[in-house]
Amino acid sequence: MRVTAVLILGWFVLFAAPARAAKVGVDASCGKENCVYYVVFTAAPGERNVVTTEEPAETLAVLRDTGAPLTAGRGCSLQGDGSARCDVSAYATYVSLVVKLGDGDDVAAGEGSFDGGPGNDRITGNGTGGPGNDVLMNQHGYFVDDDGPTRGHDVYRSWDGQGIVSYETRRTGVLVDLRPQSRSEDRLEGIREVRGGLADDVLIGDDGPNRLIGGPGADRLLGNGGDDWLTTGRSDDRVRAEVVDAGPGDDRINAGSSRGAVRCGSGADVVEAGALTVLRPDCDAVAVSGGVIGVQAGVATPSAAFATGLAGEWRARFRDRVVASARGSSGAALALNTAGQRLLRRNGQLVLSIEHGAKRRPAFRLRVQWVR
Repeated sequence: MRVTAVLILGWFVLFAAPARAAKVGVDASCGKENCVYYVVFTAAPGERNVVTTEEPAETLAVLRDTGAPLTAGRGCSLQGDGSARCDVSAYATYVSLVVKLGDGDDVAAGEGSFDGGPGNDRITGNGTGGPGNDVLMNQHGYFVDDDGPTRGHDVYRSWDGQGIVSYETRRTGVLVDLRPQSRSEDRLEGIREVRGGLADDVLIGDDGPNRLIGGPGADRLLGNGGDDWLTTGRSDDRVRAEVVDAGPGDDRINAGSSRGAVRCGSGADVVEAGALTVLRPDCDAVAVSGGVIGVQAGVATPSAAFATGLAGEWRARFRDRVVASARGSSGAALALNTAGQRLLRRNGQLVLSIEHGAKRRPAFRLRVQWVR
């Protein structure tokens, strides 16, 4: 069990009365079966803090604020040197340290989860800077953009090149471009994964491997180079359209049931798609959402199977004509019949409605291309 020992250094920009002192104590979040405990530091209003968290002792968190009075809450006690000692040995489900910096331009570094609050904060650790123009950095960064209604110009830096930035609380569209010298509202360095917000976002990867995850809005995901993983996120009939362009590389795309188009680009790509997604012919392997079926979109000969490992009853229609059918428990395959092969030779590619079960209702649409 990891428990964080904390050294907190802080000072007021203006003199503050002891009644406005920062507070540290053990807090609990309880469900029906058990409680999860946290050591929580909460800054007083109007305070500018400099916070450092140190490596943990086994059962003790030590907090020190040399610039302002510190009030000890539940589970903590004040010491003669001005520090607060929080004994967490009685809390078997103690999880982590939470540092709430409040307003002001604060500085923080170390373990735990940081919430910078309003102001232009500089945080070396994971968490959110809150409203303002903040700088967040860490060895392996997990950062949450929480600017609120007014956009800030933040810097997110992960030194290991594997960082994550989430805009999941954003209600206005965000433009994130991981390429160098991009035109993003924020500067992202060493970030591999970006998660979109609630509105219509544009997420653009760089030449390395990226993971781009959209949200409920009509997002545009552009992978560019590298072996990317693109996910459109949640969507419904109100979503206007989503566009996914994976670019070069061996990419994995999860389009779900979103409306829109998927362009895979060069490389060996795998797409998980639903009935509303339109696939470009450069997509190599396709799977229905839920992993029901694996499909080869490109075939070497018109007679080659383009769907394998099928269970149940399947049909493929070109317009109103059945051009392939299969039935089996697990190993059946769909291949074009004579009429379908003739159509493929003539057209070079066919957009097929794939039906599963007895009802004549497309499970999804697939573009089958003859690769000569």
